[in-house]
Amino acid sequence: MQFFQKTFGGLLVIVLLMVALIYFRAPQIVTSPNNWLTGDTYDGFRSYAAMVYHIRHDSTYHHYEGMHYPYGDKTAFTDNLPLLSNSLKFLSQYFGDLSVYSAGALNIFLLSSIVLCAVFLFLSFRKMELPVWYAVPVSIGITMLSPQLFRLEAHYGLVAPFVVPMIFWLSLVFHRKKSVIISLLIGTVLFLVAQIHFYLFAIAAAFVLALLFFKSMFAFSRKAFIINGLHLFLQVFLPLILLQWFLQDNLDDRPTRPFGFFTYKAIWESVFLPVDFQLGRWIDEYVHKIPWFGREGVAYIGLVSVLFFIKEGIQKGLNRLFGNTYRSIPEEKHRFFLKSSFWAAFVALLFSFAFPFVLPGFEKIPEKLGIIAQFRSPGRFAWCFFYVFNIIAFYALFFQIKKLKKTSLQVMFFILIIGACLVEGIISAKDKVKLDLQPVPAMRTGFRLQDNAWLKAINLNEYQAILNIPYFHIGSENIWVSPSNKEVHRSMWLAAQTGLPIHSSFMGRTSVGQVIDQMQLMGEPYRRPEVLNHYKKDKNLLVFVHLPAYNNIKSRYKHFLKGLDLLYADEHIQVYHLSPETLENRIAEKNNQVVQDFTEADSSSLFKHDNYLTNDSLPKVFYQNFDQLQSEKIYRGSGALQCPGFPAQTIYDGHLPFQSSGEWYDLSIWVYMDGDLHPKTRMSIEEYQTGSPYILDKKEYELNKYFWAVEKGWVLCEFPFKLWRPDSRICIKIFNADKNDESIFVDELLIRPKASDFYKISDKELMYNNRWWARKLQ
Repeated sequence: MQFFQKTFGGLLVIVLLMVALIYFRAPQIVTSPNNWLTGDTYDGFRSYAAMVYHIRHDSTYHHYEGMHYPYGDKTAFTDNLPLLSNSLKFLSQYFGDLSVYSAGALNIFLLSSIVLCAVFLFLSFRKMELPVWYAVPVSIGITMLSPQLFRLEAHYGLVAPFVVPMIFWLSLVFHRKKSVIISLLIGTVLFLVAQIHFYLFAIAAAFVLALLFFKSMFAFSRKAFIINGLHLFLQVFLPLILLQWFLQDNLDDRPTRPFGFFTYKAIWESVFLPVDFQLGRWIDEYVHKIPWFGREGVAYIGLVSVLFFIKEGIQKGLNRLFGNTYRSIPEEKHRFFLKSSFWAAFVALLFSFAFPFVLPGFEKIPEKLGIIAQFRSPGRFAWCFFYVFNIIAFYALFFQIKKLKKTSLQVMFFILIIGACLVEGIISAKDKVKLDLQPVPAMRTGFRLQDNAWLKAINLNEYQAILNIPYFHIGSENIWVSPSNKEVHRSMWLAAQTGLPIHSSFMGRTSVGQVIDQMQLMGEPYRRPEVLNHYKKDKNLLVFVHLPAYNNIKSRYKHFLKGLDLLYADEHIQVYHLSPETLENRIAEKNNQVVQDFTEADSSSLFKHDNYLTNDSLPKVFYQNFDQLQSEKIYRGSGALQCPGFPAQTIYDGHLPFQSSGEWYDLSIWVYMDGDLHPKTRMSIEEYQTGSPYILDKKEYELNKYFWAVEKGWVLCEFPFKLWRPDSRICIKIFNADKNDESIFVDELLIRPKASDFYKISDKELMYNNRWWARKLQ
């Protein structure tokens, strides 16, 4: 028994207990880790498929080629845990293809990271001389309550709950004995943590930086300040410099303001109230209405720590009021370190609330600070407070309980706090952490090689990439083309199977200009796509159609399949052969078709109205070319509308020509979108009752979801709207709140009934429904 009272014995116990708890929660993962994924969300599947592709097919360790063809991007932006995937990639050189063990390696990493969380919590408690019998159950309870376990279903790179406890333990070791070696170890650990997920680095680095700052301030001396500054350079700034060098590239249009800073934040209720428990729902209904908050901000510290926080707050108030000398932490040896740790974690907690930027007048400051605006989810910084405050709370409570004079009271309070910690943790891990176990793709019907015999029937060497339809894009923070079905799964797994990259992308911080080029390719035939300049001249494209998703938006992509050779078809997929030359020919074909249709219709069914023609006898169209206005950027003619992003600019206000109720109209407009934040431009259409400020109807459109054609950074946005009364007034406004200090540019506004075709001719060009074509047949 004496063996289990020592640190090594306690480590053995905690590892065995944690493995047992994980086994009871997910026995399939423990017994056959290589057969399952812990979730089947887009994010989770993307991480796994990207890992397999990277290990098996990428030519380098730092650049991922499996998505966003022909550009690819940094491996770190794929969320494929580069530390793990690159390790397997390296070992594959010597032991054969280890990508087949990716699921097993990923699951072992995820489960081990949970065990390591308990281990480092235990080591921290033991370093502060708490007994094994107390440190073991408390470490397990805190681990099971960890807010990061909610990520097991989707964001694998963010699971790693051991990071903050590990950094806390290393900082505690450094506090006891300052050493360059320990500082270099902390810096190395932070650098490696960034190879799991950069948010983990940011949270841990912020804690280390704040900890050394408060240690310097609470015991200030010039010598200590300089020494701490030198250690801070080794622990935080050196790995940060290496990461900056590691991630540098020549792209200057990566997104600077990801969506979510004021949305994915924590609130005090998500940290101090059990919002995911029955008690939290009771509080919400009968005691205090809990405001809406995103899941990113959940970091409930547990009942014991909440009560401890309240108790200490009251006690501190009494100290001030009556001049008492009560100390939260009786033991002098660790008081200074834990005091500094608390304030470091508290600063992280305030940032998780987006404080002070949520205060009136401070909302625009993150946009001007650069690095702050890069954080999509400040709520994740509450994780730091979760671990650090729980360590402080349970450490302080141990000595406070030990000071009680009656042994029976000590036993009762120890049973209560240990029991509460374990019960909450186990309930959370059992009922609140959702696991949607799914077989790995290689074992799923439709994904298995034996279900895709067509792969053996074609020569993959003829192809350079997969043009997957429908196209999806998530990651530039400017343009969203969301998947609607399982096209992410099928297309990404096909890439992993074949080694052919897909055009779609699901990464982070993607170049805006590159995505605009992709949208040009995926839009209707209009101008030669820029991406063709990066294609291989001697290889074709494999068009992969995911029918369940394609059938919902068939009209948008049907031109791609026209006249193509069908290689394979079943009820779920279709596969075609496409040459790059065909893509270019489609543009000429479309040009010729427009000219031919106009020539055939000109004399028989078109009506001339002023300087344009339509197939309607009444001039129901409104057209504005803005040529009378001066602008820094122009799409056509001699002018365009240049206006501030905010407040909204009215571009039309009045009745439409020969307006009728219940009629559908198409509004099309060319908007300049080449650059960060430009694609976030929006347009609103308000319908007013004549002579009254009363709004009959209002629609708002995110223009980046209505791409139809692209030319030199200008995008044709087109969308339908319906009018409800023949005598109503419509007001069309354009705005971009993200560019309130800069200009937005629009040109060529066309509003026409959906059934009407609009033509405008010049000596060399024919404009058809806001597209410009050469009048001469090509």
